[in-house]
Amino acid sequence: MSNPIRKLPMAAAIYATGDILVKATSFLLLPLLTRYLSPRDYGIVGSVTAFAIVLGLILQLNLHGAVMRFYGEQNSDEDRRRFTGTLMAFSLIWSSAMVLVLNVIGPFVLNGIYKEVSFEPYLRMGTWIATFNALGTLPLTVLQVQQRPGLHRLFSISTFLLHTSFMLFFVIGMKMGAYGALMGQLVGAGLAAIGYLVFIRRHAHLVISRDILKMCLVFSLPLLVYALGGWIVDMSNRIFIERFINLDQLGLFNVATQFAMVLGYLLNAVGMAFTPLFYETVRLSDGARVLARFGIVYVAAALGMALTVAVFSREAIVLLTEPRFHAAYRVVPILTATQALTAFWHLIVNPLMLKKKTGLLMTVMLGSAVISILINVMLVPRFGIIGAALAAFAGNLALNCVVFFFSIRAYPVPYDYRQLAIVVGSAVGLYFLASVVAGGGTLSSIAARALIVAMYPVLLIVSRIVDRSEVERLLKVHE
Repeated sequence: MSNPIRKLPMAAAIYATGDILVKATSFLLLPLLTRYLSPRDYGIVGSVTAFAIVLGLILQLNLHGAVMRFYGEQNSDEDRRRFTGTLMAFSLIWSSAMVLVLNVIGPFVLNGIYKEVSFEPYLRMGTWIATFNALGTLPLTVLQVQQRPGLHRLFSISTFLLHTSFMLFFVIGMKMGAYGALMGQLVGAGLAAIGYLVFIRRHAHLVISRDILKMCLVFSLPLLVYALGGWIVDMSNRIFIERFINLDQLGLFNVATQFAMVLGYLLNAVGMAFTPLFYETVRLSDGARVLARFGIVYVAAALGMALTVAVFSREAIVLLTEPRFHAAYRVVPILTATQALTAFWHLIVNPLMLKKKTGLLMTVMLGSAVISILINVMLVPRFGIIGAALAAFAGNLALNCVVFFFSIRAYPVPYDYRQLAIVVGSAVGLYFLASVVAGGGTLSSIAARALIVAMYPVLLIVSRIVDRSEVERLLKVHE
């Protein structure tokens, strides 16, 4: 039987190409947008974006997780259409009802949570942005599980281009500030939702099967709580920054997040390609060994990219943003380290999904969310956005450690822990060595830090962590 991991590089490359295009475009727009948007505007947009994301989780009910888990078990094309149609029809009904209710009660509930960002007009726009974005989740997941990364990327890039085009029109052409940025997202998301609905209609019978819905909700609802916990760990710090500091600092934090997401986009692309291939790999007689080898290579590559982003973040921010945003560089290394944990997460969460341990994931995620909130409360008022970044990192680190403990017991993978320790130690040690080199953007400083970063792959080769034969074994075809 062929090793499914062999399909990963091409699929990940397709997913990553779209994300790189999106990120590259976002970076090219930073010099322009930071001229027309103030840090306060970025703070407003960041608050509404975080709100729209958490609302989107509630609207989606994490049913896309059920698609990933059960779509492949449907026996015929008709069964798959009925399965997809049930989830899409229910999602349409649920999200429509929820957003209408929220538009009525929102002013009374949300104005008590946010200090400077009012429901009218900003958060009201966020409710509709969340609704339209949620409509694309199931169609994109169907494409992912069908292993059609090209079409998946086409939809994603088209959505991004719609968002960006309208945002530029309202922000630069109409000079509408934060309101214009959100209006651009809203119009772009609405138009994209039409395309998603047209696509999914061809792959679904919009009828509701009680048996299918029950099976999927039992699987997905614990994952919804898990996803909400993940939002608390990763994004609730925006609320603390807005309440305890100000929107200007939140704007700096959001710009820093854009730079850290250079790594996040790449790792998310690998994760999207890896998840369906994981389920194929575990069917191999030596699937655990294949996953162990892949894990070493994946973590090593992820930490190498994280090291590069963290070391050169200051120069990148100075080059691409207006001076009033330059202080954002201080938190990029911490946010990048948080993104790097995603590589470990992809390796350890799928075994628990395989064993349907969604209740366990929910419990662990809630514990990590509590840790993150406590650290935010303690650190944000005192250390500002650095404290917020540390809270997200600490919450994610605790989450990875605990999930790994249970994951390795649910599906034992024979990782070489000595090699993992060398990989992590090399990346961390070289980062601190590079941080000792004086900054300021001088050519000598940049050259010295580039030389330090270049030592990372050399250390891995000398330590025999990654070599040609290991990669060949990883991609070897099993007969």
